[in-house]
Amino acid sequence: MMKKLLLMVGIMASQLITAQSVTIDTAPSSAEIGETITIAITFDTGNTDEATEIYYELRDVTEGVSLWKYSQLLSITAASSGTHSTTNFTIPTTSGGVDLDDTKDYQIVVNYKIGSAWGPGNTQSIDITPAPVTESWSWGDNLVFTPGTTLDVPIKYTSEEDIAAGGIKFVIWTETRGTVNDVNLFSDIWYGAFSNPSILPAGTNVETTITITAPNGMINPSTSKTYLSSDLTTWDPNAGDAGRNYVDHETTPAPIYTYQFRTALGTDASFQVKPGSTDFTISESLSTNQAELSKIAVSPNPTTGILNIADLDGVTSISILTLTGQVVKEFDVKSTINISDLTPGVYILLTNNGKYKKIIKN
Repeated sequence: MMKKLLLMVGIMASQLITAQSVTIDTAPSSAEIGETITIAITFDTGNTDEATEIYYELRDVTEGVSLWKYSQLLSITAASSGTHSTTNFTIPTTSGGVDLDDTKDYQIVVNYKIGSAWGPGNTQSIDITPAPVTESWSWGDNLVFTPGTTLDVPIKYTSEEDIAAGGIKFVIWTETRGTVNDVNLFSDIWYGAFSNPSILPAGTNVETTITITAPNGMINPSTSKTYLSSDLTTWDPNAGDAGRNYVDHETTPAPIYTYQFRTALGTDASFQVKPGSTDFTISESLSTNQAELSKIAVSPNPTTGILNIADLDGVTSISILTLTGQVVKEFDVKSTINISDLTPGVYILLTNNGKYKKIIKN
């Protein structure tokens, strides 16, 4: 009798365990590094216990060794069964500070959680492939914009393959920096992440523009257009960055207030910034087009002080401005000027007839 009772208990327990299930309804069989995928599941706890979280994971299972690479643990309305999906599961470019290796074997792992207990889980193999390679890209030459609600950001790139949508990523910041009273200042505020919205064709030294909508934080409510660079000294969005500004910006302004582009990895605010940034200017007085820009040649650039200027037809004076529009030096027209006394940084060389060039003083 005892053996029969134990057998019945074992059968009931087996049925209870068997009733628990997690099914993967939607998941790709392959994905590129950096690609965002959708995973959908159906779950059943097998009894009245209610799941409160759903778990999604990318796992390296090469040679039978199980290594975590990326995961999401998402809260849900408590339920004993149902469906769930994630639409923003991004295959990471790095994990643990190491580039994701597309030659390894990977699985998508899904499960539900009841308190601290896990369900039976489920897995599906996924083939990770390299992202389309952008061999190199950089900012274009014309980084002075007129105020508005959009910016046409110029870029140059070289790539043997078409660049997928989202393959080129950058972010906008405002930055305060410089030295005041022997104190090195630095403060920055993030405004938004952007990328190419469509495929860019393969090519060498291809020049194009990526049109972005200016973030709300950059819009001046009085004009409904972007703040000018010259507004940064009074608007000073970084002044409220508590703990990172060390001066009173009204009485002791920092030397540099600027907009800045930074290259980036990732798809949201948790991006990983790569080396590579450049200041840009929003100005009504410095606006021009690419054809005008190409008419003036300045060398060497960067420079330690001496600038040789060509194509001076029609030019009677030359000014050197900060990126906020402040004139720091003026010259009568000449083919060679000296700016060695200026603080290292980025400036605009502007002629009286509207030609200009961004210059870098080392």
